[in-house]
Amino acid sequence: TTITLTLSTNTTDKERTAIVTIKAGTATTSVTIKQKEEESEIGLDNTSLNVSSDAGTANLKLTTNKNWTAISNQSWCKLSATEGEAGSNELTITYEENPDETERTAIITVKAGSATATVTMKQEKRKAKIELDNTSFNVGPNAGTVNLKMTTNMEWTATSNQSWCKLSTTEGKASSIDLTISYNANPDEMERTAIIT
Repeated sequence: TTITLTLSTNTTDKERTAIVTIKAGTATTSVTIKQKEEESEIGLDNTSLNVSSDAGTANLKLTTNKNWTAISNQSWCKLSATEGEAGSNELTITYEENPDETERTAIITVKAGSATATVTMKQEKRKAKIELDNTSFNVGPNAGTVNLKMTTNMEWTATSNQSWCKLSTTEGKASSIDLTISYNANPDEMERTAIIT
């Protein structure tokens, strides 16, 4: 006699066992069937993200056949969800502005059943920014001063290319500052120009 055993798909995370017992009169025997767990699968639409130094968001499409968890190894990189059910999901990754002058990296680890996948996010180093409230001054021939409002996100230096045009300070840390520019009277009968860098 041939007995056909029909097995349903094992959707669990663990191997499972069934025992088939056969009796004939006073005789008994058994057959043990071990079924492996369903193979875990993780699909990511991207495993490497390169983002700018500014704060922002990035989207990640995630497909799994098991319930999943996700975690970022950096506090500046946050996920819109850290767990979910099997199926298709879209995660939003929010990242902060990079305050450093070096590139930085965050690793996002996704686990579903026995499967693990990672996404590497690289963020560019901080870009230098200078904001000036004015880039041109027209002044009279007499000595005087003008104020320049300046904001920087890094340490800075400033120089004048003319000795008759002087700065109240020539260096500083990242901040907002009112820079005073003083200039001498013009003894010449021609207009003159100084460039502050």
